[in-house]
Amino acid sequence: MEYKVIYNWDIILNAMKPMIEKELKKRCAYAFGDLSKSINGRVEEDGLNIYGLNYWKYIEYGTYPHYVSADKLKAWCKLKLGDENAAYAVAGHIAKYGTKPQPFVREITNQKLEEYLIEALQVKGAIRLIQK
Repeated sequence: MEYKVIYNWDIILNAMKPMIEKELKKRCAYAFGDLSKSINGRVEEDGLNIYGLNYWKYIEYGTYPHYVSADKLKAWCKLKLGDENAAYAVAGHIAKYGTKPQPFVREITNQKLEEYLIEALQVKGAIRLIQK
């Protein structure tokens, strides 16, 4: 007897969605929590799409040197460094060197995706065998 394996991608992707969201929220750079709160997955026609605030890519890949107002960095510096006046030095550093990548999305893709897929394939209805 021969069997054909049928994958129910809607069930599989919906099972993976909370796992991926949780891991992204856990690993993303955290200051005020805006990025973490914005991470949201949706199963759509083209697959599982993950959405978040548009600056995720600057955290993931870093930035080239660029100007940033020290005023915009003061709250972050107070929270992370304990001194809002450090914003001037941080702004100067970003202007000279940019920001370093913090690849939280690629880490999950490389380290966890296979694990999540294996777990999702075990959900009832994810796989069906039909006789050919």
